[in-house]
Amino acid sequence: QVPHLSLNLPGLKNEEASRELGFVFEADLDSQVLSEEAIGSRRLNPLETLILVRACSEAIIARGLETLGVMHPHWYSASPEEQRKLISLFLKSLPAKTAITTLSPTPSAIATAFDSEISSNQSPYDVAAVLRWGLRHLQLDGRSFGKDDEWYKTFFDAERSAGWPPNGFTSTLAPLLPTSHLELLT
Repeated sequence: QVPHLSLNLPGLKNEEASRELGFVFEADLDSQVLSEEAIGSRRLNPLETLILVRACSEAIIARGLETLGVMHPHWYSASPEEQRKLISLFLKSLPAKTAITTLSPTPSAIATAFDSEISSNQSPYDVAAVLRWGLRHLQLDGRSFGKDDEWYKTFFDAERSAGWPPNGFTSTLAPLLPTSHLELLT
């Protein structure tokens, strides 16, 4: 008996699946924008923030270093709709609720769409706004980091006892920081 494949393909089960297919078939990116609530409630881990900071920095360096007020919030030519689109593309390019284990995740259609949009975006003000959004939504690892002064006192005492060396950050502070935080700082 020969195996037989049914040609009855199942329909889409929900709207979420259809939105993801839109990226596969390069549908209109404007229809893929997340809601204000979804964007506002999303927190980025240090590695996700690092990926966003690098992408935005490259775009600003390429097109916006000499732009007046590029980091000034609410610039008159900034477009909140364009910013929401860029943030939505970035968030959709991240793996869903899985830990990122490398600094260069595998490119997907969504990641490619984000890279393409951020590199072709004509306004460095919008890219700078996305960068600021990413920094505001950074959630540091650990519950006590930044709330407990002990790590800074340890750094301060070690730096003072070493005679305030010029490489105090790399020799004294860096070993006290979590690796993901250090990656974001350097």
